[in-house]
Amino acid sequence: MSEKLLPDATADGKTSTDLIVIRHSGLRTVEPTAVLESLDAASLRLPRHEIHLDTSVFKEAVDGGDWSGHVAYLRQQVASIDQAAERCSRPELHYFGLPEVPHAIAAGALLGDERHVHIHEFDRDADRWTWPAHDRTLTLATSGLPTMPAVTSRGTAVLRVSISAGISPGDVREIVGDEHLADVEILVDGDRPPGVTRVRSEADLELVRLTFREALALLRAARPNIELIYLFVAAPVSVCFAIGQELKPRNSPPIQTFRYRSPAGQPSQQFALMLSAEADSAAPAAITADESSRIQAARSGPLSQALQDILAWAKRERENGTPETPWYRSLQLPILEKRAPYPGLPGLHALVREGAGVDTDGPPSEYLYDSDRRLWRLSDQLVLNWRVKFPDDDQLRRAFRLFLFHEYVHDHQTLTSTTAKEVGKFGSVMEHIDYVADSYSLLHELAYGRDDTWPPERLKARLDELIEEMLSALWAFAPQPGSSHWDVRQLRRFMNWYWRQVQIRRSSSLDEAFRLLSSVPRVEIGGMAQVARGRRVFVSLDRTDPSTHLELGMVLEDDSLFRQGETANTSIRGLLSAFQSGRHAEIQDFFKSLFVFADKTGGALPGATAAGS
Repeated sequence: MSEKLLPDATADGKTSTDLIVIRHSGLRTVEPTAVLESLDAASLRLPRHEIHLDTSVFKEAVDGGDWSGHVAYLRQQVASIDQAAERCSRPELHYFGLPEVPHAIAAGALLGDERHVHIHEFDRDADRWTWPAHDRTLTLATSGLPTMPAVTSRGTAVLRVSISAGISPGDVREIVGDEHLADVEILVDGDRPPGVTRVRSEADLELVRLTFREALALLRAARPNIELIYLFVAAPVSVCFAIGQELKPRNSPPIQTFRYRSPAGQPSQQFALMLSAEADSAAPAAITADESSRIQAARSGPLSQALQDILAWAKRERENGTPETPWYRSLQLPILEKRAPYPGLPGLHALVREGAGVDTDGPPSEYLYDSDRRLWRLSDQLVLNWRVKFPDDDQLRRAFRLFLFHEYVHDHQTLTSTTAKEVGKFGSVMEHIDYVADSYSLLHELAYGRDDTWPPERLKARLDELIEEMLSALWAFAPQPGSSHWDVRQLRRFMNWYWRQVQIRRSSSLDEAFRLLSSVPRVEIGGMAQVARGRRVFVSLDRTDPSTHLELGMVLEDDSLFRQGETANTSIRGLLSAFQSGRHAEIQDFFKSLFVFADKTGGALPGATAAGS
């Protein structure tokens, strides 16, 4: 009898076995031919699905220290693997990877161990996908394991896996300090030192997996209130993927991964991907075919039109011989000239290059400007978020102009995809930079859409409308609803504009509104629990620092300090809950009430004594 090339169908209509080949390219491309050559004849006769995880697209971002959007991309690709596996009763999964270490760990964590995955290792000596040995060749030791009874203090822990190379305590201390609840290391034992070829068989791989599993379980049991695990791994890709499978982010504290490099004058370990239960549970659903069609229509329609609006404006200014400074003169808002805000900024015509377009394809990360191709690249999820918030084409066009005005002035501020490495560590500086760019954007859009017959009162009302639209657009970049961990910088940016919005609404004139735009507000909440993730500081919206209490502080317009604690009308816990759930109107109500309290001090608005009145 001849062999069947297709498997038998089961009672539920699923095929009995399918071959699912996962190629993961990154540092090198995993070639399909080389992969298939490593599989046996029986596997090759199965119906085959090939899924390519290509994290090489992140190379420029990784070199710049930007890891945003990577997990979302991997999650979408893993969803494709899950869909293929669901279509058959006994999926046969094979993983072949040559990515960066953090990407391999993340791929394993997202795919999990609910289904068995055959993990392959590339044999450098043989130049093929094959394990050099069959039996176990490796011996491991574990140091630094905490002992019972459990210590309930909150804090961070370090977990090192030193297989391909040693991970020195000095390197760890240089990047994350030395105040931790535990510092556990899994390392090669015996006479042979760590090396890139120490894992030589599937038996070796399973030994590392089990040793890591046991160490992680004991760490979690002995230190139950770990808030963050710093995970350093020097190991082959196969080990990194298997370690990822053991992490189970849904049931774990956040896990910070690292990338090893030796740049001159910088730590050898660099912050990389963060894996967390929150990010996993808050992941957006896969984009449907109908949504994909809407996304493409938005890119070719209102988004492209908005970009052309700005290009045409800049071209007119260049042809009219507009001087470089002051930038606000071309806006033709006489009252603004009186205030002369941010005089160091350039005019739009000096920032915008001709020939730019909106790419039909989105990058894995949220957005970027490809300067070589002069293309604005916007992720599918970002465009979809905007489309949902702005169903009207004119609204979406206006929102994208606000975004572009902001991003173009960032070029002058030397904040681009090539210069933004680790800018998150400058929280206060970035708060200032973002507010200035937002103000520049609002004033340009106010000038762009105005009617010359509008009196100052109508311009002031229009400014208020634009702030409302800008806030709506900003929510497209916020953490998913339900997320309790926010970047401090992002939270302050929102609070700055919610406060400015109520101030501008209560201001007496357009001149007073412009005066408000011309200075950066300072609004923050003290008493929230904080944790450093990489170079950024995050706050927990649902947990407070037990050593203090929640309180809002800000600098009023007379340069006095204003402090507000919990009251019936200004519940700070309620405000944080509203941010966590994205309840825009509730946040506005909080700041309306806050204005009433601040106004009693006389410093809520610039006042008649300000210079130039």
